[in-house]
Amino acid sequence: RIPVDHPAMQAVDRALQANAPLLEVVQAVAHARFFQLHIPLQVAVRELLRRAVAARDMASLRHAAAEGRLVGVAEEELRVAEALIHEQVAQEQRLALRRAIGKGDRRALKEAI
Repeated sequence: RIPVDHPAMQAVDRALQANAPLLEVVQAVAHARFFQLHIPLQVAVRELLRRAVAARDMASLRHAAAEGRLVGVAEEELRVAEALIHEQVAQEQRLALRRAIGKGDRRALKEAI
């Protein structure tokens, strides 16, 4: 890892070391990206993705995957995150469909489909 002496990158490192909430780490990454710290951020974003996958935190996972694409994290590393996101969306759709069928509500059924 290449050490970068920039306050924004230091904030990202501190957030990761302090086990800050994932959305706070995402915000720190977004702030550091503003300063064009793409290459050094790749390591931090990989760690953020790993933690979000382990926690199954879909909001953080979506944001981390988006930041990963913006800083240039390899597609292979994003596949697990995207697969979990896709799985969650499919599960939500199935749940909405079951609710609509259970209620017998045609409008809700149309929205679920």
